Amino acid sequence: MNCIRSLIRALLFFTLVFLLFGETIPVHSDPLPEDSTQKQFLAGTRTISVERAVRMALSQNTSTRSLRSSWQARTFLEETAMAPSDPIIEFLYGIGNQGTGTPYGSGTGWSIFQNMLFPGKAWLDQKILASQTALRHEDYLDNRRTLINQTEKAYYTILLDEERLRENLRLLDWLKRVQKITRIRVAANKAPLLDYLSAKNAVKQATLRRIAMTLALVSDRRQLNTLLGLPLNTPLQLEEPRIPQKISVHFSKTADLDLSLDKKRPDVKKLQSALALSIKQLSRAEMDYLPDFQLQGSEGDIGCYGFSNTNCYSLGIMFNLPLFFSLKQQKKITSLRQNVSAQKWLLIWKKSLAVTEALNAQAKTVVAFKIFETNSREILPDSELAFNLALSAYETQKISFLYLITSLNNFHQARYNRFKSLINYYNTLSDLEAVTASSPFLEN
Repeated sequence: MNCIRSLIRALLFFTLVFLLFGETIPVHSDPLPEDSTQKQFLAGTRTISVERAVRMALSQNTSTRSLRSSWQARTFLEETAMAPSDPIIEFLYGIGNQGTGTPYGSGTGWSIFQNMLFPGKAWLDQKILASQTALRHEDYLDNRRTLINQTEKAYYTILLDEERLRENLRLLDWLKRVQKITRIRVAANKAPLLDYLSAKNAVKQATLRRIAMTLALVSDRRQLNTLLGLPLNTPLQLEEPRIPQKISVHFSKTADLDLSLDKKRPDVKKLQSALALSIKQLSRAEMDYLPDFQLQGSEGDIGCYGFSNTNCYSLGIMFNLPLFFSLKQQKKITSLRQNVSAQKWLLIWKKSLAVTEALNAQAKTVVAFKIFETNSREILPDSELAFNLALSAYETQKISFLYLITSLNNFHQARYNRFKSLINYYNTLSDLEAVTASSPFLEN
């Protein structure tokens, strides 16, 4: 009896000490480190490469930061599932009459209750929280994947806008030269006045197009600055893309893509985590038919032979028997099983779409490179030669003004199409890295 009494008192003492003076669990947080990249950039050079633009976007974009913090916040919750419930401590003090002719007595009593889950339930709860954390992590990676693609394409769009403006200036210079030649020929009665008016009108139209091009460039610069987390009006000098000599990616077969996307593509991995979560939730629901229990210990003289100052002790266990489990849980379990089946079919469908997207992206990359090669090696040289021949022939009155203007427009359109096909090639490379989740910036 003394042994039991000492055990209960010791348990009560240590519980009270833990509750009153126990170590407070620190609140973990992941404060966003002060990123000096933006300050250094604004204070120094403003010439950036596409790689640097992507790094800036990943470090500064608030949407990505939010998802990263949300994912890390979930990681701190995983261990909470294994923590037992707090003990319930009860202290009673009572007075009463022990009977006729008996003086009043008083008494005290201590009790402690500890609720316990059936073994295995807490472990499954932890696994469920881990799967939910994995979902947040894949959301974060998928956001990075999208942001990388958006930043690269916004970068290339600005390069295309700038080239369009440069080509417009070149065209204006040539049109003014043609206008001058035409004016001289009209003055010498060697060309009709209509040729001069047409040349003058072509200069005005090119000038008007320049206004629209400038507005597009300003808008696209704002888009890139938004992605980079910079002030909207920050001027940027973008590096020109390298001229590719061959396709700089390795193409995978269908079977290899199927295996690769399982491990790399965040939206596919998210569905895998969602399926794992559904399976664990089903297992946890099926375990609810197992009884939970409560441990109880008490010591005191209340209710023990009246208030006779005679201590009594008790130890016991209480079970929560799920007698109505079938009524309360069976429909839930059936629903969870259907959810598992739905997740499996959705995963198969998403994987098939991802493989199709990857194969199509590979084909588009090949086509884009071939178009660039054709524009660079064949169409542009032929157009330049045709224009030079047309200019010489016009000056010697061998061709009409309409033929000259047509050849001039074709030449400058060929110059622009060459650069546009180069940008389109890099855009298809970016799309290919996005659908195959192969960007080197994704995990860094």
